[in-house]
Amino acid sequence: MKKIIFLSIITTFLINPLYSMNLTNRDCNEIASELNSSMGGMQLDQLTIFQSAICPSGANLSYSYKITTDTSPVTFKKLIPEMKTNNITMWCSNPDLIVLIKVLDSVEFRYQNNNNLYLGKYRIDKSYCD
Repeated sequence: MKKIIFLSIITTFLINPLYSMNLTNRDCNEIASELNSSMGGMQLDQLTIFQSAICPSGANLSYSYKITTDTSPVTFKKLIPEMKTNNITMWCSNPDLIVLIKVLDSVEFRYQNNNNLYLGKYRIDKSYCD
């Protein structure tokens, strides 16, 4: 399911030669809007719900997730290195995602727990795929 969504986003935005450089904030927000309409509120695994995506500035795509347990920020910070490594592997090895990350400034992953307490974030960009 996620692969189909990313493939449609990539074919919509990246076939055009204008997108051989980084995306604009407007382009990034169109991608975020598409992600929100197709994935908003989606349960991704036993603990994670995709809440929304935004592009606060430039082509910086920011994903917001909710962890469905009462995790503390201290506990969560111990998990960030493994989660970041997993996302780098996914974004840099998936042919659809690597095309997207190459035209974004960055991709940020933000988390909160089931009590809406901010847990932490991390960011990746195309330099992780070199």
